[in-house]
Amino acid sequence: MKTMLMLALSTILGGTLFLSIMEFNSNVSETAIINNMDRLAQSKMEFIVEIIKHDFNKIGYQVSPGETEIENTFSHNSIKFKTDINPNLNITEIGTIELYENSSDNKLHRVVKNSAGTQLPSESVEINGLDTRIITYFDKQGDKVEPGIGNSGEIRSMVVKIISTLDYSYKKKNKEVYRPKAYWKSEIFTKNLGR
Repeated sequence: MKTMLMLALSTILGGTLFLSIMEFNSNVSETAIINNMDRLAQSKMEFIVEIIKHDFNKIGYQVSPGETEIENTFSHNSIKFKTDINPNLNITEIGTIELYENSSDNKLHRVVKNSAGTQLPSESVEINGLDTRIITYFDKQGDKVEPGIGNSGEIRSMVVKIISTLDYSYKKKNKEVYRPKAYWKSEIFTKNLGR
């Protein structure tokens, strides 16, 4: 009888220990998956930020003084501007770069056109999973410039806020769906604006 009781107690303790180890392993695995997804979201955001910083710093580069650098069709989620689009340092070609968010497909679209207005497919990209992109424009006094016809020449800086989501999701043990997001916000001063 005593041996039978010891055997039952050992089985219960062993089973409890085994279930605890399995639960711990499950928690560690879930944490690793979530951390990897967060890292992927951050990598994607870094790619988007690299494009935006590069393009915004080129606004008005090599454009003739007095010529409007930003087209009057700018809004809180799109901008089109003139710049030197030729990577060859010896030849200047003024073209346009347009960045816009299409809310129906949650993509950041980057369209580069040469001086003749022909799109350059090798320079144009689409990035999935853009939840929000808000651009706030400011003049030289730091006052907001609201989107509208005729005031793009007043813009001297921009605050860009981006929220990006990964295309993948993960269903946690508690049935909650986890979809990682990355946030970025920065004020960008472009030296070629309003020369």
